[in-house]
Amino acid sequence: MNEFYIIALAHILALISPGPDTIITIKNALVSRKNGIFTSFGIGIGNLFHIIASMLGLGLLISQSVLLYSIIKYICGVYLIYLGYKAFKSTTKFEMGKEINNLKNTKTKNSIFEGMLNSILNPKVTLFYFALFSQVVSVQTTDQTKMFYALYLFVATVLYFTIVSIFLNFKPVRNVLQKVFGYIEKITGAVLVLLGFKVILEK
Repeated sequence: MNEFYIIALAHILALISPGPDTIITIKNALVSRKNGIFTSFGIGIGNLFHIIASMLGLGLLISQSVLLYSIIKYICGVYLIYLGYKAFKSTTKFEMGKEINNLKNTKTKNSIFEGMLNSILNPKVTLFYFALFSQVVSVQTTDQTKMFYALYLFVATVLYFTIVSIFLNFKPVRNVLQKVFGYIEKITGAVLVLLGFKVILEK
């Protein structure tokens, strides 16, 4: 169960740090709450694509080349440390209203597809899941347990962005988020740095 707790914690920290998925969810939620919820499902499907690809790719790398696996593991570890350092040292304020206005005039023809494409084309998501699974999930973990992890991550992603689509398009909620964003960035940054070092140092 320790695996699950680590995965769940790292995942929720990654979710609550506002990024492209948050912005596109809010933008579509401003069109209608239904569009926001559909976007959440799309983002969940996109994440599921990365999750399955990371799990299958990890197994293939281990079976084919330990050296190649080690190289990619180090690259992922360094990248996580880099992302964590940037987040921890960041002094940039997240102006959610400005970001939304930049996208507000975009028409939403297919919210599920838009959310899915937005997630699939984000390379940070790929590296996040690959680094997470390469480090946290052991070789002894059963396929059934891995399927449970994948299902949990999908449901948690959809549920989180559904909540975002319902509540974060209200100005008072956005104002609160903007005030605590700096703290969220520092916590997320510290966790990413620790995870990155764990990925690199673990044999």
